[in-house]
Amino acid sequence: MEKRIKVIVIGGPTSMGKSETAIKVAQRISGEIISADSVQVFRYFDIGSGKPDAETRNLAPHHLIDCLEPDKPFSLWDFKEAARKKISEIAGRGNVPILTGGTGLYIQATLEDLDGGTQADPELRASLRYNIENLGTDILYKWLIRLDPGRSAKIHPNDTHRIIRGIENALLPKQQSSANSNRYLYDASIYLLCGPREKIYERINRQVLNMLDRGWIKETADILATGFSQDCKPFQSVGYKQIVEFLESGNGDMDTLIEEIRKQTRRYAKRQITWFNSVKEAIYINSASGNLTTDDVADFITERFKRQ
Repeated sequence: MEKRIKVIVIGGPTSMGKSETAIKVAQRISGEIISADSVQVFRYFDIGSGKPDAETRNLAPHHLIDCLEPDKPFSLWDFKEAARKKISEIAGRGNVPILTGGTGLYIQATLEDLDGGTQADPELRASLRYNIENLGTDILYKWLIRLDPGRSAKIHPNDTHRIIRGIENALLPKQQSSANSNRYLYDASIYLLCGPREKIYERINRQVLNMLDRGWIKETADILATGFSQDCKPFQSVGYKQIVEFLESGNGDMDTLIEEIRKQTRRYAKRQITWFNSVKEAIYINSASGNLTTDDVADFITERFKRQ
């Protein structure tokens, strides 16, 4: 059996110091960081995404940051393919891939096979791709609706990869899987940086003020001024969406904006916590307690990784 690549995953809600911890771990074990963040992949969206600046990124190699213009499409499946490619490249250099971020589905898609329970049939797949290229995606999407209405409702009509896999799952026999099989493609060590919810919310409140003080509103206005539409995907993320609405109104109240960003960020953090708590293999680290420094957390992860 081929030996699986060892991967460290550092996840958790916003404001928990994931990026700082990942850098310190990378420095200790010759690691390279893959950002699992749905906004950091886009250029210009720096402050609101918590993107490490150029000086910080020089402390350890970073990947999947500043890859795309804001108006370019980038799906969950695009991330999965890019992240898996980076994992292979990093391991091929003899270094340790460190997947870190708060977008839980990005992490899940990278670690697990979310395509479904069937083995792809080369002839069927070639036929489906031929039809998409010559007849368009819409024809196959309508076919998927007839084959599996429930699955089709969860797939975007332009997501050709998932449309093809949906049709394959509907037409091909399911693989028999062992109850004891590991669902991860990699030998993943998963660490959840979290803490009491009230502590997380306190951090979020401080973080929002800090980001606004650093020029978050100006950053947003400058991106819009370059001609990018407010309909671009990164503008729909928490914080940027509220700031765009604030700018559009022309007479918004700053205190109201601050509270709205805080509220929406807390809601986002709650969803992040719920998702990461569902990962039973994750090792919980109470990084919000104030008793642990980033170095303490990095030392714990490093020593545990070396013992494995």
